[in-house]
Amino acid sequence: MTGTLSPWHALVVVMIFLLLFGSKHMPAAARSLDTSMRIFTPPQPSPDPLPSPSQTSAQ
Repeated sequence: MTGTLSPWHALVVVMIFLLLFGSKHMPAAARSLDTSMRIFTPPQPSPDPLPSPSQTSAQ
């Protein structure tokens, strides 16, 4: 073992998760994970909107 995670490790973890919780609980788990990620990640600044054609012709 080299100490690094390979794609096989992730596949095994997903398979065990599916076996333990089943496919019926997967949508609820995904929603819960999404909600948690939205809470813990800082909001990203929105990009500057594109100038409208009237603004570009006035310059």
